[in-house]
Amino acid sequence: MRIIRFLIYLVSTIAAASLLSAPISSFFSLYWVSVNVKIVSFDQIIYTLLSDIFNYGPTLFLIYLIGFFSVFTIAIPILNYRKIQSPSAFGLMGIFSVMLSIFLVQELIVGTKVISGSRTFLGLLLHYFAGYLSGLFFHRIRRKQLTKKFILIFSTIAVIFFTAPTILAFTFS
Repeated sequence: MRIIRFLIYLVSTIAAASLLSAPISSFFSLYWVSVNVKIVSFDQIIYTLLSDIFNYGPTLFLIYLIGFFSVFTIAIPILNYRKIQSPSAFGLMGIFSVMLSIFLVQELIVGTKVISGSRTFLGLLLHYFAGYLSGLFFHRIRRKQLTKKFILIFSTIAVIFFTAPTILAFTFS
């Protein structure tokens, strides 16, 4: 049961990280468009933000899965053995997870920076901050028992996350 709970909390943490990171990439993409091409309207900002969260979010989730799974799987037993319960340690784990994910995707898989927000120094800092907040989120939920309410919320968010692209395509077409 501890492994299943750990995996559910880790998946929730990765989802939180991708949810926090998708608007960062949207912002940098919209900034580039507004500077180089044309002025961006409010409708375009909302559509791009929602589209990136729901269309790019699952891909970002898979990218972050690489880093978060490896870092948290190695670091949690070490922290438990050393009896370290500091929220900052979990925040640092989130930062290292995002760093590892961005590095591995860029160097091993694609050869270029896939995450548009990570192409600038400020974008990297914002992604690392999203990882830090996700690590704090994991620290906060990891000692709590799985409740029916948490599982219901987790399931509802997962259904929305996977059905939203279809709803967006239907609504904005």
